[in-house]
Amino acid sequence: MKIILIKQHSNYLNLFKIRFVIVAMIFFISSCGESTKYGKLENYFNDIHQFELSNDTKAIIVISERGGCLSCTQSFANFISDYIINTEILFIVCSPKGKIDISYFLQYKEQSNVFFDYNETILETELIKKSGVIFLKQNEVDTTIEIELETMKQSFETIHEYFKHYK
Repeated sequence: MKIILIKQHSNYLNLFKIRFVIVAMIFFISSCGESTKYGKLENYFNDIHQFELSNDTKAIIVISERGGCLSCTQSFANFISDYIINTEILFIVCSPKGKIDISYFLQYKEQSNVFFDYNETILETELIKKSGVIFLKQNEVDTTIEIELETMKQSFETIHEYFKHYK
């Protein structure tokens, strides 16, 4: 009888080990596929623009036709255009159908902080779904503000508050 109990105990122990290994492998595999939000941004800039984010980057402004109302997006583009000379802020301009007047940004296409993404690949990172700002802090995504009709005025005020502390 002792031999049978030892054999059953050994089977339970082996079953526990197998389950533990399977759970550990599932956890490891699922965590390997995840990127940090900042990692997604780094990959986007490296892959699409052959550009490396710097520690000095404070914000990324996205101007996109997708998502919100076009007049809101145009107002946003006009509002943030004053910040284009600040190299701590990166601009991603997406206007594949030409529904937004981006002529102002085209003047700065040679500037190192202005990027054009006519395929709107930035939206595929799922960090932002429409026009807005991704604020960075210590190489991490800190805050994201998307432009919505209902909260546009408040969003502009918040963005201005953030930006007035930059160079």
